[in-house]
Amino acid sequence: MFVVNIQTQKKDKDSTAQKCIYEVIDFDDRLPLKIFYHNLPFVQHHWHEALELIFVVCGNVTVVKNGMIYKLGSEDILLVNSNEIHTTYLDNSGIILVLQISSRFIKENTGVEKITFNSLFSIPESKFDVDKVNEIKKSVLEIMLLHNKKAESVGLEIKSKLYHLLYLLTSYFKDNCEKISLEEKKECQRERLQRIIKLIDENYDTISVNEIARREHLSLSYLSKYFKNNVGITLKEYITKKRLEHAVKDILNTDLSLLEIALKNGFSDEKLLIKCFKEHYNMTPSQFRKMYRTFSIGDKSCFSYLNIFEDMTLSLEIFKRLESLVSKYKQMSN
Repeated sequence: MFVVNIQTQKKDKDSTAQKCIYEVIDFDDRLPLKIFYHNLPFVQHHWHEALELIFVVCGNVTVVKNGMIYKLGSEDILLVNSNEIHTTYLDNSGIILVLQISSRFIKENTGVEKITFNSLFSIPESKFDVDKVNEIKKSVLEIMLLHNKKAESVGLEIKSKLYHLLYLLTSYFKDNCEKISLEEKKECQRERLQRIIKLIDENYDTISVNEIARREHLSLSYLSKYFKNNVGITLKEYITKKRLEHAVKDILNTDLSLLEIALKNGFSDEKLLIKCFKEHYNMTPSQFRKMYRTFSIGDKSCFSYLNIFEDMTLSLEIFKRLESLVSKYKQMSN
């Protein structure tokens, strides 16, 4: 991996005009993480509250983050701190593994309101201990392999790996530098958006656009434009999205009627729930309940949004690749 500083270079029209959006990450109630792999050629400028680790399974990847270009090759790993704007470019053979960790989980287990880590720990010429870096890589890969089993029994094991990973980061790679970056200066501009997101997430069943505008002392027109520009969807769409997420859980995990589910999750009536549900999932709530109730075992639901809406199953080739890398890092640490 090598790094190029582009902060002093003149930006062209395309780069300045590129839209930057806020990524909404919905963490599972049971695990404070999201982990997945992809080979998308391009992921636009975005930011989120989660800590993110990007591991290159194969190919070449370019990550632009805070005015720096990171050229990554196979087995390189890069850390993206909370609220850092970043984008990724993959070549034709590029596949990356992405682990996102809840900032709330990090805060609760470190006691620190805001903590940052050094992003350069995996550069070959860096001052950091290679064995510790390999241990981080191994932990990320082990979490992916465990998560791919999609069994509730592995939850505790995944959490133990996650705690170990957090221990490594806070013990050896915590950034003690007092530099104030451009992103830190801009963070105050994002605090409002974080407040709005949190307000909706905690009060999705009762909150209204008018109430948000009143609390933030903003006009409805400014609030709507501000949210759409930063998140990529309208404020009303985001509120509906959160209500539907909770409605889905009730549809799968309870025997409540559609009217009861609608009223419980902020919809005015059953008709509105059905209308919104069909727009998002291309089927009615009743059809959805009938189709995906098979995900339940006894009285305990195994439902996961990832199981249904994202293809998270590792191909055999990638699975073997990750297993071989875990074995490699174990041998290197012995």
